[in-house]
Amino acid sequence: MLRTLLLTAVLFIFPAGAICSSPEALYLVADSLWNEGEFRAIVKLVNEESQEEERSPAATYWMCRAYLGLSEYDSSVFYGEKAVKLAPDSSYYHLWYGQALGKKLSQGSGLGGLFRAKKVKGEFQRAVELDPTNYEAKLSLMQYLLQAPGIVGGNKDEALKLAEALKEMKPALGHFAKALCHQVREEYAKADWEFRAATAYDSTNTEFAFNYFYFLLDREDFSRAEVILEEIEQTDPDDSNILYQRGKLHLFSGKDLKRGLGCFREYLRRGRTPGSPSFAAARWRMGMIYEKMGKPDSARVEYRRCLQLEPDYKEAKKALKKLK
Repeated sequence: MLRTLLLTAVLFIFPAGAICSSPEALYLVADSLWNEGEFRAIVKLVNEESQEEERSPAATYWMCRAYLGLSEYDSSVFYGEKAVKLAPDSSYYHLWYGQALGKKLSQGSGLGGLFRAKKVKGEFQRAVELDPTNYEAKLSLMQYLLQAPGIVGGNKDEALKLAEALKEMKPALGHFAKALCHQVREEYAKADWEFRAATAYDSTNTEFAFNYFYFLLDREDFSRAEVILEEIEQTDPDDSNILYQRGKLHLFSGKDLKRGLGCFREYLRRGRTPGSPSFAAARWRMGMIYEKMGKPDSARVEYRRCLQLEPDYKEAKKALKKLK
């Protein structure tokens, strides 16, 4: 409600064409739209309010974030690069440019991957250097160190040290970061304890809870995963990621696959919320369910729909090739 009132006030106070000229006003409007999952509306706002060649660093930054939300990674990278050139001392611009590069890298392949991976790390490092209090940048850098191979700068020991540093800044976030570290290091009992500690510190943080759900799903602890999902639904019933993850729970457990399909269909109908998987991912998962149901023709249809949305979706390409 407060977000809606702020948005209404800003739109009333600022005349058409003036929002993008005020970083504060743009932040209030774009952040509200972002939190509502209205990524296309951010693009529309910026395009209507500013010309490409005269666009402010803030407007360019929001274009990067909006296209990232839309899973249009080429455009997100394009605007992210422009934003950091226009405002090279902005920690958050480097952070989100790094996020865009990382998403683009995860969907592609080829000889340029090594260079791009190092660039992702470089952007996160620069974000931390510019603002050591930027815990989001520290978490992103930690996740890179944790997941990347050593040849491109990955280092699990350094990741754990950074997680400990995060714990000093924000205890709940530190527990969450340590849980991720222990999970990758296959120290599952420690990871479970840290996830529980993170959610106990901040029971309203759905990012912590969703990641605990992913951990339990990966461990095939389906009954506990279902409990976590129900708790998330009580905290934020409007988060459409709940539908996606419930569909995934049916897929992974193999129970009531028809209901799983229904969850993904409802997810596609309702629309995404910030941070939730792309529609292409939902189509890919639906194809996986159809395969489990022994319906390869229907699976092919979903994999092709996935690739129509994101032509470089590697998992769908592999699945489709396997069915031919």
